[in-house]
Amino acid sequence: MPAAVLLAGCGGAPAPAAGRPRDAPVVTRSARELLAQARNAAFAAHSVRLKGSISAPNGPIQVDVGIAADNAGAGRVTVRGDAVQFRELDGRAYVRAPAGAYDAFAPAAAGAELAGRWVRLPRRGGGAASELRDLSSLESLLNAALTAHGAVYDAGEDDIDGRPAIRLRDARGGSLYVASAGTPYPLAIESAKGGSRLDLEDWDGRVRVAAPRSFVNLEGGGSR
Repeated sequence: MPAAVLLAGCGGAPAPAAGRPRDAPVVTRSARELLAQARNAAFAAHSVRLKGSISAPNGPIQVDVGIAADNAGAGRVTVRGDAVQFRELDGRAYVRAPAGAYDAFAPAAAGAELAGRWVRLPRRGGGAASELRDLSSLESLLNAALTAHGAVYDAGEDDIDGRPAIRLRDARGGSLYVASAGTPYPLAIESAKGGSRLDLEDWDGRVRVAAPRSFVNLEGGGSR
């Protein structure tokens, strides 16, 4: 699932406003200014860790990935109990997953052979492979989360894991929490009904990504 879809499901990018929520504070310029500051801080960072849960029709999607500004990333996405590990660097994506999860990446009936093994995905192609590549694009992630298309409201002070924050809310109730002390990094994105939340942690932390020592090459080059 691409970063834009994940973040849209979490209420990340403020939606076009049909009207002001009944309990929302009056719109102020400071809310827009804080969103702009959060965007500037985020785009100046070299990396971030994305962690949380997304509500989906077939069950929650668990996300735990580290993403760097050079489109390198590593982490895990869990869907219906199947944990898909992935790494991306130098334009190449690698995954390791249970047999059933490989149906999205490899020809039918290949899952049993590939189960538990690292697989290098083709450079081109759509579907699940393209979506994983999107997930490791820091620029795509930030654009999806921090581009406002409607009214933004200052919903007051809060805290995220002990860090003081200002909650910014859009007209549909989705929330973005921005650090109110120190650098104004985005700290979390939450859906209107609270079913989805993604925390943005460890800004400018080290993201360690290395190609697997051995893998199956789906482009036909055999195993390594």
